[in-house]
Amino acid sequence: LYLVQITGRENVLNSWNGILGQSPDIRPDNAQLVVTGDTAWVMNEEVISNGVGQPSSRCMATNIFVNRQGQWKLVHHQGGPMIVPQEFVFQTDSTKDPLM
Repeated sequence: LYLVQITGRENVLNSWNGILGQSPDIRPDNAQLVVTGDTAWVMNEEVISNGVGQPSSRCMATNIFVNRQGQWKLVHHQGGPMIVPQEFVFQTDSTKDPLM
């Protein structure tokens, strides 16, 4: 995992075009919406696949919107990998001693 800081409108748009130009299928799941005044945010899982029958992955996303003159504008998006709960990572046969 590495972090890259991208600054400047043109650089950000080029980065988005590079990501979205690959056309992965991104589907929201388990969305939660909070609205307070002229600010709203959506927290959801994003199910990402490169096509039907292809393996998918999940990430957690937060999108923040502001209402300006009656139009909701996306002002921030953040997404990152999800940590899988321990019980899903290590599935054991319950008839056996888990320490064996």
